[in-house]
Amino acid sequence: MPSSKTNVVISGVDVKEWIDKIPSVDRLRPDRCPHCKGAARPVGESLKLWGHGLRDRQFLGLFEWEGDATSITIEIRRFLCRHPDCGCTITVLPRRACPRRCYFLCTIVLAVALWGLGDRSTRSVRCRLSADRLADHHTLWRCWPQLLDWAGWLKLSDSELASEARLWGISEQPHRRCAAPPLEGEEGQRTSGGS
Repeated sequence: MPSSKTNVVISGVDVKEWIDKIPSVDRLRPDRCPHCKGAARPVGESLKLWGHGLRDRQFLGLFEWEGDATSITIEIRRFLCRHPDCGCTITVLPRRACPRRCYFLCTIVLAVALWGLGDRSTRSVRCRLSADRLADHHTLWRCWPQLLDWAGWLKLSDSELASEARLWGISEQPHRRCAAPPLEGEEGQRTSGGS
């Protein structure tokens, strides 16, 4: 029975190069299926990982350490595993993307660092890094709940940058409440929260 599971693979192609030109199917085809571990091109057999079309995917935040937060939509490639009893769909993302997250990895690491180590308020971190900072000024007065999720994810992620973040202690900040809107004259100060 075919699997309904979708697997995500991070390619070695940088997002800037991907934006300029979508990489070819052959360039992005994984060596093996991440679900069943079957080879993409078994010796003496037909191709088992077929190109399965393109899909638009929105990415948010910084895709490099400097610059402004952005919201971009790029076409990502998908593959279909044709090994018997597999049939999973494989999504291939650019190098700086995160599986099942809209924000680029640079944004996640920098946001947790500014908040956890830099002692910045959730509001100031969101103003700096969120792609929605211009869409609705009322949104910026609320906390950024992703910060706690990201901090926990960085502890568990096996990505190279997340491993470095753990070495720096970025994901070890204490649990914090979301910062309240600053009072007039307290723009740069952080509201204390929790233990």
